[in-house]
Amino acid sequence: MLGMIYDARKDTMTMAIPKPPEGKPTKKALQSFLARIYDPLGVLAPLTVRLKQFLQSLWATKIGWKQSIPKDTMPIWESIKKDFLDTEYTMNRQITDRYDYKSTKLIIFSDASKNNYGVAAYLRFEFPDKTFKTKLLMAKSRVKPLKGSERLTIPRLELMALWLATNCAVYIKNELHSCMPFESVEFFSDSMIALAWTTTQKPLKCFVANKVKLIKENCKILRDCEIEHKFHYVPTEQNPADLTTRGKNSKELFASKMWHDGPEFLEKKEGEWPNQWKDSPTIPKWLEKAMAEEVVGKEGKTVYKEEDGIQEHVVHLTTATEYFSPGNYESWIPYDSTNSISKLIRYTEKVIRATRKLSGKREWENPIMKKYMAAKPGVEGYEERRKAVLYSLILDHYKDTASRMEHVIPEDLNPMQDQFGLIRHGTRLDKSDLPTDTKLPIILIRDHKLTEMIVRDIHLRNKHIGTEQLVAECRRKYWIPKGRQLARKVINSCTQCRRKNGRTFRYPPIPPLPASRVQRSKPFEHIGIDYFGPIYYKGTHSQRKCWVLICTCVVTRNIHLELVSDNGTVEFILAMRRFFSRRGTPKTVTLDNAKTFKLGEKIFNNDIKEMAEENDTFTNFMDQHPMEWKFITPLSPWKGGVYERIIGIVKKLLYSSGDTGQFNYVQLFTVITEIEGIVNSRPISHNPENFVEGPVVRPADFISPEVKLGVVHDNGKIEMADAGVTEKIARSHMAAMNEHMTELWKKWEDSYLTQLKISHNRRQQYTVTPPKIGQVVIMEEKLKARHKWPLARITEIHPNELGQIRTVTIKCNGKEIKRSVNQLIPLEMEFESPATMAVPTTKEHSSKNTEPTTKSQDAEPDKRREKSKSTTPANSHNPNVRNKIESNDGSEASSDQLRTRPFLSRKAKKGINYCEVAEDQNQKVKVNSENEERRTSEYGSNSTEEMAGRNKPHSHSLGAGSVAN
Repeated sequence: MLGMIYDARKDTMTMAIPKPPEGKPTKKALQSFLARIYDPLGVLAPLTVRLKQFLQSLWATKIGWKQSIPKDTMPIWESIKKDFLDTEYTMNRQITDRYDYKSTKLIIFSDASKNNYGVAAYLRFEFPDKTFKTKLLMAKSRVKPLKGSERLTIPRLELMALWLATNCAVYIKNELHSCMPFESVEFFSDSMIALAWTTTQKPLKCFVANKVKLIKENCKILRDCEIEHKFHYVPTEQNPADLTTRGKNSKELFASKMWHDGPEFLEKKEGEWPNQWKDSPTIPKWLEKAMAEEVVGKEGKTVYKEEDGIQEHVVHLTTATEYFSPGNYESWIPYDSTNSISKLIRYTEKVIRATRKLSGKREWENPIMKKYMAAKPGVEGYEERRKAVLYSLILDHYKDTASRMEHVIPEDLNPMQDQFGLIRHGTRLDKSDLPTDTKLPIILIRDHKLTEMIVRDIHLRNKHIGTEQLVAECRRKYWIPKGRQLARKVINSCTQCRRKNGRTFRYPPIPPLPASRVQRSKPFEHIGIDYFGPIYYKGTHSQRKCWVLICTCVVTRNIHLELVSDNGTVEFILAMRRFFSRRGTPKTVTLDNAKTFKLGEKIFNNDIKEMAEENDTFTNFMDQHPMEWKFITPLSPWKGGVYERIIGIVKKLLYSSGDTGQFNYVQLFTVITEIEGIVNSRPISHNPENFVEGPVVRPADFISPEVKLGVVHDNGKIEMADAGVTEKIARSHMAAMNEHMTELWKKWEDSYLTQLKISHNRRQQYTVTPPKIGQVVIMEEKLKARHKWPLARITEIHPNELGQIRTVTIKCNGKEIKRSVNQLIPLEMEFESPATMAVPTTKEHSSKNTEPTTKSQDAEPDKRREKSKSTTPANSHNPNVRNKIESNDGSEASSDQLRTRPFLSRKAKKGINYCEVAEDQNQKVKVNSENEERRTSEYGSNSTEEMAGRNKPHSHSLGAGSVAN
């Protein structure tokens, strides 16, 4: 064994014992000396127990680590030094040298003294010749902890030693039972009180009850392995574990036969052993009195006197901690039939009233019934009757809790029992002028339904107060352990509080960009369109207004601007026809849900159908060139970030050019066209630092590349013998153009496309409840006060290809509409605590979920706060799920970035006539827009270009859709 010397000839193992330090040692030297005694089996426990106790006393003196021990402790140290007379200890490697044994038993002794407790474990072998041999297997010694030492009486330490013995039995079973099985475990203790506690059926105090429970759990482990166990009483003089608590010097310990071989009775048959301990009804009076110190309800004292009218009641309250043992009690009160304590009181009072009628003029001995009967009839005695019924409910909830679970009221609450049987929290406010219920509040069980109903009633009566105030109101009459948790649960389940403080569903992390954004395509093959305005210009007699239709290519980031006189459907169709004529027909069109766009899409589709019926050629063309209209989720402008960002850039240039009210229509059209050219010439990749890196990528280069191509001279490598000079020049020019476009697309992939990998996410607050079909929700409407937001029900969910739920269909006021999940607030929780969580959304979400630990009591102010947790859907834990900007139509910005600002009216599309109410917000947005444009000009248009709502105020509640109305 590591750390021991093995003698192969004698088959022995020698353990070195270091010499104690000389002179006046320091605390460090003594601790080092103890650590050098390598004793993994604990066979030297009697030798080291006094040293452990001495070191503990030094820690209590608060002397320094390298300071010498005090002079008054030197005599104790000198006596301890005399215990270490030998320098080594030799023991046999084998427990037994005979292998013909027919049975094995594990014998464990336990003992405790004033300051220590310990155990000694032996293996007892029975041989065919009816002889027995017992050898020490291991031992353990413990010093009584300093914390709470005044409560650790010798009987309690004896019980802890018995618990340590059962722990050793389980440990030895796990280590040896497979190679050296034993048929039973025999526990010996010299404490009748501790043995009586393990077998009594009476309710015990908290500390003793918990230790007895642990002992029984260990015994159950042994029973599950089919190992029989018994408890015995043994006199102290025959208990070898007594040496682990009192100590021995080395010479006495090495010569002790009882320490190495156990007491003499182990060499005899079991019939001559001390009797097995059993719970006998004829317990001696002295033992029953000793046990009573830890039995609930055996002793008490007068705590206070309560004057009630003429009579004076002296209330005897137990100072013990109440311990509820599970029984067969079945409550007759329908706790689950209602959530209202008032209804439950009415139901219970009807039963009491019926019982009173059936019993006639019977004299009631129950103090609660006496209180009920003594109440005045009618309205005058209503409060007294209600209080009596409530007391009966509280008393019943104690019994109901005991029938379903073991429940221990913490001892530090100083629980006491009043004349009605209610358990109250003993406080230090006896001499105050506060009401009795406030000085001695009634203790309620937190996990019981009655307690929740009482707290909910207080919450409703006080107009939906917050957590801290609710806890304070409850403590006027009641004391609920860990009451803040229950208060939060009640508030989070309150419908009115959910309407006021509820959070929306969690919006899923940003998924990968769709193929239409990241694959090569022709300019304006995939577009996004939107209106902005109105823009005022100088008319013939007065100012007039117009709008701008913006069409942006989602791949090359080119834009096309069309000036329209109004944002109606007719002008929209004409503007789109002009766009089709100059830029070609796109494959996909991404747009919002303005009524103008909805009607325009319907007209285009009807025209296509009519033309298809008249012309087969057109049908074949549309089959090969389909045009798909993709409408984003209503009131979700971040999903149109691909064009909303461009609107911000165009508007900044437009307003920088001067007051548009001074331009006529032709001048304004010219300015708009020039802005289109400027925006299309902006860099969308990183500006090169030197000439070698080549030119920057611009959207305009995909339409009309700005390259200077000279006449390519024939160098003899191109064989065109029959071609003329003109043809050769034309072919060379086309080859150079193709090479240039190939290089341009390569730069687009290397410079612009790689920047789209970057995504930004902010901390967001949301509820952890996922959206489900049939769930009742509150629909967010920013133009209305929160208490006027309508209710709706989820009828359909629309998960994307990654399984993330970003959009749902809801039914509100008889209409089915689509909404983003971060605009819906669940009305009812399925229970979570806390109701909301704030977590950072990162590219790879951690799968760990840590929860804050709670203190055992609320006696001190609860400083805990709900911390953020990573409670995310399963898809968000997948590291392969990348957080990109995406939408249903291939253009979406990060929702948390877009929604970090106040939700304003449609100022972003309203032109220069801003509302005065939102002036402050507009100034902040303007600064953000300038910062973003500066980054755009320096580094090109990257992924932040998609995030429209972050840099300009906008709302889809006004603008193109509302004007069309």
